[in-house]
Amino acid sequence: MAAVISHYKKLEIYKRDGYICQYCGRPVVAYDFVKGMPVPNDAATIDHIIPKARGGNNCRGNLITSCKECNVFLSDKGEGYPLLPKMVFRRKKQMIRMLNNQATTL
Repeated sequence: MAAVISHYKKLEIYKRDGYICQYCGRPVVAYDFVKGMPVPNDAATIDHIIPKARGGNNCRGNLITSCKECNVFLSDKGEGYPLLPKMVFRRKKQMIRMLNNQATTL
């Protein structure tokens, strides 16, 4: 069973990122959801920079704030990447590079 990211940890990530989607720059809202309620596109979600399917984990350095629309668009398979604006894709690549550099210095 996959480890769940706690509500507290999610709020920390949203606050760290200024409640801004790190892909499109749109402000996001941390909604309290009721099961079955439709999720608006400006809903704050957590995205893994390195997807869990590719060995990523739930550490704070691998988590960023994303709006629902961008997070759904970017699957762990990377099918959305060719369609993203270049600056968005560059941002994720920069973050992956930064994480890799941090891992080699430990």
